[in-house]
Amino acid sequence: MSEQEHSSGLSVADKLGEDQIDKIYERDILENGNPIEEIKNRVAQQDSSQSGLGISRIPVEAKEEFLELAQSKFCDDYGMTLAFLVDYFKANEGRREAMSEVLNQLDELRDEVSGQ
Repeated sequence: MSEQEHSSGLSVADKLGEDQIDKIYERDILENGNPIEEIKNRVAQQDSSQSGLGISRIPVEAKEEFLELAQSKFCDDYGMTLAFLVDYFKANEGRREAMSEVLNQLDELRDEVSGQ
């Protein structure tokens, strides 16, 4: 099992719908072939349009929290979990910048009021 298949918990056949698998078996049975090779080829074609990411040196606590978040909120979809975290970070960064600007304006107003 590849690293990506292991991390997603899905086998090659699990990545295809039942109707796709049935078509493969019907065609391959008629041709006396092996349906596993066809499944591998179809998944390889699908994966070529998707991107992957391998991460090493992850702190144990961060990995556990990430996996828990992925399981509880995103049905173990690590890609969507990562996308959510990136968007969340961007949104919070914008809020921090806005809050910093507000605090700077408050400091300026306080200085004006105090006569400095």
